[in-house]
Amino acid sequence: MLALFVIHDDKKERHALCELLHGVYGGMVHIVVAEAVREALDRVHELPASHLVLVDMDQLEVDESAVASMLQIKQAGLGVIVMGTPEQLLRMPDIVAYGESSALRKPVRRDDLIPLIDQAMLRAETLDPDQADAPAALYPHRGLLDRIQRALLDRKLECAMCYANTALDALYFALRTPKAVLQAVRQFLLQQADAFERDAHIKVNISALLSMFDGEDIAQPVLSARIRALYAGWLADMNGLAGDRIRRTRQDIEAYIRANYARNLSLKTIARELHFSEPYFSRLFFRCFQQNFIAYLTDVRLRAASAMLRGSSQGIAETGAAVGYPDANYFAKVFRKAYGVCPSEYRRQNVGVRGE
Repeated sequence: MLALFVIHDDKKERHALCELLHGVYGGMVHIVVAEAVREALDRVHELPASHLVLVDMDQLEVDESAVASMLQIKQAGLGVIVMGTPEQLLRMPDIVAYGESSALRKPVRRDDLIPLIDQAMLRAETLDPDQADAPAALYPHRGLLDRIQRALLDRKLECAMCYANTALDALYFALRTPKAVLQAVRQFLLQQADAFERDAHIKVNISALLSMFDGEDIAQPVLSARIRALYAGWLADMNGLAGDRIRRTRQDIEAYIRANYARNLSLKTIARELHFSEPYFSRLFFRCFQQNFIAYLTDVRLRAASAMLRGSSQGIAETGAAVGYPDANYFAKVFRKAYGVCPSEYRRQNVGVRGE
């Protein structure tokens, strides 16, 4: 397990970083909070784990002893990520350049920070160097494949390549032979192609993918360039189909919800019925309708309910149940929030006085 030291003297910023890291990694990273570099240095040897230090450069500028402590940390072989303004990073080149470290400009972006921590986690793994199915060991709980997938579906090629290069760094570092690396990358990309076909609804050229691996020894920069070209081709295919596909998908979703809004619907249910993964369908739904699923479903149900209240003598509870709200009190609450009056008052205003 990776022990990650978060060193920041601003409580709010420290809390925000920890929330982000807990949200992404859960219990896969042991997060240690420290207000000062010296405190982190004193606690390093308490933890039987690989270590990574995330430190704000404000600490180093106000405390000369913190600089000496940081150099000790780096001399001990710990990975370090320093966060600072461009001016700070230029003023303190010894901290940024010494040993194995990375520098992030403030404000720190999630898409910049997470790949660096992923890489540290992957390097900390104990892998069987001859293991042909390395992706199974590397990615099950890290979710790199899912992160690349999200970036591609959001058309963020550079973000996808950042994660892909993190995976390549780890594989070239951990596996002893070029053949083992190529086997691992080949399996990883085949999994990626299968997921992308499913979620983007395009046909991936598998023969073109496999042709990337002609040769026994491919240098990492060459393999990275080939992966970039592969991803760029997928995005070009997806962009060409995007307009028509979005229109067709919107029509399919509208038709399904109109036919089934009275049921106990969920995003997961509709995603499964329409053959999408739930995370992708959530983003696709917003792209189609510019609102989330609950807001859209509520609007459809209340439109149907208002039409029933205006045009029928059906009871209020029965009307609510007919549009997907079996709890009459909850139906009245949702209706009032949308229309400003309770269902019975709405009926009186639009049809004439009638008791419930």
